[in-house]
Amino acid sequence: MMSSLHHDDEIDPESGTQRKPSIITFYNSTKSGVDVVDKLSRTYDVSRNSKRWPLTLFFSLLNHANINSFIVHMFNNESSKKKKRQSSCSSRKRVHQILDEEVPGPPQKQPRKSQRCSFCPRNKDRKTLNGCFKCNVAICKEHANLMCQKCTDLDNG
Repeated sequence: MMSSLHHDDEIDPESGTQRKPSIITFYNSTKSGVDVVDKLSRTYDVSRNSKRWPLTLFFSLLNHANINSFIVHMFNNESSKKKKRQSSCSSRKRVHQILDEEVPGPPQKQPRKSQRCSFCPRNKDRKTLNGCFKCNVAICKEHANLMCQKCTDLDNG
């Protein structure tokens, strides 16, 4: 590996038993920028396959210009995002204070295991994720009526 920063082949004492040269440990500690640029260039790639090298170079420059403009945009708009986030949080807190009540969050549904419909014959073996809202018995779409047949009969009878 060549570097204009490192001129000798000294071993980095922090590498321990692996005994890596200092140029390698320096590269490993600073290569995250290259990884970020590679990731962004894959995400926002504008290049096309071409056998002509000037066109390939142009697309590469266009990709890097795109990444640079994205970074400048994020840097310039960083403070406005924080202000929006802070103002929305403070607005919610203020609404809760004015209403003087707690607003419940969305109900938490637990994933239901696939069960056999309790009304279908065993030889059909219909599996379903649906269940009765009252008694929580597994029911297939054919027998579903927002409540199972038994609960509907109890309500009507």
